[in-house]
Amino acid sequence: MGENVELVSCPECGAPAEVVDRFALPSTDGPVVIVKVWCVTRRWFTVPVESLPTAGWEEPRWARR
Repeated sequence: MGENVELVSCPECGAPAEVVDRFALPSTDGPVVIVKVWCVTRRWFTVPVESLPTAGWEEPRWARR
């Protein structure tokens, strides 16, 4: 079991979801952080991190740069 599991709310249904990948893409306004999320309802989403529901969510210390 991983000790660095990052849980968020699914961007579509609000169910628990795990962030399985995180990367940045360049843009004219600077880098955009993108996350790949796997929902417990077995759906995948690749979305900008700022579009995730944020209620009660805080980026883990180990993920901060």
